[in-house]
Amino acid sequence: MKVIFDKIDKHYGEVKAVDRMALEIADGELHFLLGSSGCGKTTALRILAGLETPTGGKIFFNSTDVTNYRAVDRRVGMVFQNYALWPHMTVYKNIEYGLKVRKENKHNIEAKIKEVLELTRLEAFVDRLPGQLSGGQQQRVALARAFALTPSVLLLDEPLSNLDAKLRREMRDNLLDIHQRTNITTLYVTHDQEEALTMGKKITVMQAGRVLQTATPRELYNRPASPYLANFIGETNLITGQVLEQQATDNYLVATPIGKLRCRSADSFAVNEQVSLSIRPENFKLVDGNHPQTQQDMVVSMELKQLNYLGASEQLLLVSASAPEIVIKANLNDQHEFSVGEQLEFAITPASVQMFRVDP
Repeated sequence: MKVIFDKIDKHYGEVKAVDRMALEIADGELHFLLGSSGCGKTTALRILAGLETPTGGKIFFNSTDVTNYRAVDRRVGMVFQNYALWPHMTVYKNIEYGLKVRKENKHNIEAKIKEVLELTRLEAFVDRLPGQLSGGQQQRVALARAFALTPSVLLLDEPLSNLDAKLRREMRDNLLDIHQRTNITTLYVTHDQEEALTMGKKITVMQAGRVLQTATPRELYNRPASPYLANFIGETNLITGQVLEQQATDNYLVATPIGKLRCRSADSFAVNEQVSLSIRPENFKLVDGNHPQTQQDMVVSMELKQLNYLGASEQLLLVSASAPEIVIKANLNDQHEFSVGEQLEFAITPASVQMFRVDP
């Protein structure tokens, strides 16, 4: 089922919870709505489910306008953040409930419950109450209940937020496996960047009710559309600068507090224009005897202020006379013993520097 948000608005008095939202989700796609709390992503999900009425715009399922359809008529399955299981009902009864409300015959109910129990690997827990299950098992019951109704679209509202870190990683794999087997168009709301980047095929980032960018995880990380997105997706160092000259069609020389940097951009910038540069921590390469710079590299020198051990890598906090603090990740395989106060040199390639106009 293809899903289309056609210029959807949702206003609560003067507050624009969703503002002219235009988005198309392909049939069978696992699509993420990502953003901080209050950005409008859950409101958009509830509009899609039929639980909220938009102030303006339309919702389409394929070519059918479902904007005025009741929630029960949309064939949408939804898994809430708190799972919303009936505490006095067994796993079997929780899954059965919606099918009985829909007046399915007994044979169909039994066949469907057997199918979704196998899909979610809950066969051994059919007689247990929700209170006798772990958080991950409860989440699978909520999924099984949604799948039992054979939804055309599945909506997941922060489904892993109540789980610990290890169980979240485990459940991500389960959800990806289930999606691959069912191929149901799925919209997944989260504030967790790691969840979105590791699971999503497409991600839409929202802020203040507006869609900022829709792209693949790799495109969002490597080619964000703004400084805000560069800073929101993963870690980055945002450095202000001034364009000194344009050296080629897509090549600029920029003066920054850490030195003159060459940058590449498909956009056009004027000489003396103020810009914002984004450099990911992993794109600073230590220059020493084992890692000499290449001809294309620019080299910056900074003092090590703080060192944090992260297991597979170390996080370095560096400063220079007029620059903001810079965060760098260094691979421990570099075989360099770092010392606070040490002056270090790092190489940066022009292709790794993102260049933006300064946000108004």
